[in-house]
Amino acid sequence: MDGLLKFIQQLPEVDINESAVLQLNHTTIKPQSGEKPSFQQLNLLSKHELDAYIDLYKRGLAQQNADHSTYIGLGLCYLHLKLPDLAIKTFSKAQEAAPDAADTYYYLSLAKIRNRRIGTLSLPMIRDLESGLQAAISLDSRIAVYYALWYLIKQDYYLDSGLNPGHPSPEDLLQYVHHPDFMYDDGEIDRLLYGIIPPPQAITQRIRR
Repeated sequence: MDGLLKFIQQLPEVDINESAVLQLNHTTIKPQSGEKPSFQQLNLLSKHELDAYIDLYKRGLAQQNADHSTYIGLGLCYLHLKLPDLAIKTFSKAQEAAPDAADTYYYLSLAKIRNRRIGTLSLPMIRDLESGLQAAISLDSRIAVYYALWYLIKQDYYLDSGLNPGHPSPEDLLQYVHHPDFMYDDGEIDRLLYGIIPPPQAITQRIRR
């Protein structure tokens, strides 16, 4: 459990009822969230520790009104465990709790891929993913990973199938991924590629800075 203890201690404190606690190694720890758990932090945890952290989030949700950040944290744990149905359900609840939060639309789109290769998805699903990404970008247009996923959709589904990728073009999307004023996070790119069966490395390397 040392990994989970270290993880929780690194997170900033937020508004969760103080009576909701997790017992680790006979130590009482207040649930903390506020900032979403990073891919690297989740990667340090064993399956048992991730299950304990999921319980932590569930306790927080049980003791307060529906909270966007807590739903996001719980959904990211499910996403990391490759449990897409639970991730989709949880991100949908996050969207209901905070319909103006861009990340809910992005993570819901990522979860809907269900750990598959984008090029194998149906056109209606591709349209649904693009609709979610457009919603995310309309709410927060300076998050590079939103454009990175859209680029992979354009490349792995449209271009590799000989279809017209339409507007914006893959090259336009790459410019946004690499835009110096946009927020870029290596960990979010890692989470994206972990959540799908990625296309060839020559393609995925293009969304790295």
